Amino acid sequence: MGEADRIVRVPYDYAKGVAAARTVDFDGFKKSLTAPSVKKAFSEWSACMKAKGYSYPTPLAAMGSAEFSKGSISDHERAVAQRDVRCKEKVDLIHRWNEAESAVQRSLIKKNQAVLDRFQELQTAKVAAARKLLDPDD
Repeated sequence: MGEADRIVRVPYDYAKGVAAARTVDFDGFKKSLTAPSVKKAFSEWSACMKAKGYSYPTPLAAMGSAEFSKGSISDHERAVAQRDVRCKEKVDLIHRWNEAESAVQRSLIKKNQAVLDRFQELQTAKVAAARKLLDPDD
């Protein structure tokens, strides 16, 4: 395993690239939560849920609810999940959120383009090195 690590991982380590990719991922998500279109979609989703007797400010709050973290799936949990999906569809939440997050991510990618390009080059080379290690005759 040491040789594989030396051949496949070490030469291609690029902490700056990993950090840039994580920034695009995590900051894109985090910043999307503050986008006016997402806040509005969450509000509409919450109102839709409330109309059926479920009180959650956001889909994330529903997902993280302690009531759903123990034991087997209950009928209540199934009902909430079904309503969640219907409300997301009704207010087009997934599309609206995706649009907002994608816009943030595009901006972050542009800001980190050179680092991300280098990271992609190294990842491509890493895959080629792994393939060569696995099949040296190829």
